[in-house]
Amino acid sequence: MGPQDALPEIPPRPRHSRVPLTWAIVAILAVGGCLMAIPLVLLPALAEGLQKKQSTDCMLYLRQIGESLALYAGDYDDRLPPADWMDALGTNIARDKFLHCPSVGFKDPDYGYALNAALVGRVRAEIKDLSTPMVFDTAVQGRNAVAAIDSMPAPPRHLGVNHLVRLDGQVPDLRLRPGDEPKVSGD
Repeated sequence: MGPQDALPEIPPRPRHSRVPLTWAIVAILAVGGCLMAIPLVLLPALAEGLQKKQSTDCMLYLRQIGESLALYAGDYDDRLPPADWMDALGTNIARDKFLHCPSVGFKDPDYGYALNAALVGRVRAEIKDLSTPMVFDTAVQGRNAVAAIDSMPAPPRHLGVNHLVRLDGQVPDLRLRPGDEPKVSGD
């Protein structure tokens, strides 16, 4: 074999640049950062959605309590219940869950609702103003809470407002805020 028969020389492989690897790492980090930021953007929206659900549930529970109190009064010569009002409702309320404000939770002793102290044991027909708050969100915790209307929590529990059910059974869209002057005498 002569020099002509020698194998052609293979040029050396070019060294790969590290640029593509660097860009791949940057791209992975950017995608990872975006994926980690998505929950940070969604969490406030999810929290607000939960608060709206709790607010709606609270209004539904108060409506149920109002209907149960009307049934109770119908059974007792139009008289509202005594101070142990939750116990007095007995079978008139479908489930004990309705006696717990959803924003407070479902643990004893945290109920979150109180009966207006000015209405305890009164005859409904003697109360002239049917828009009088009957049961409302309260800072007074415990089963059978009875309190004045000014015991509403501050700051309010539900998206900046507190809820109530009036003597006429309505859960008004215009909710009472702490500092408002409600009519609590029932006259």
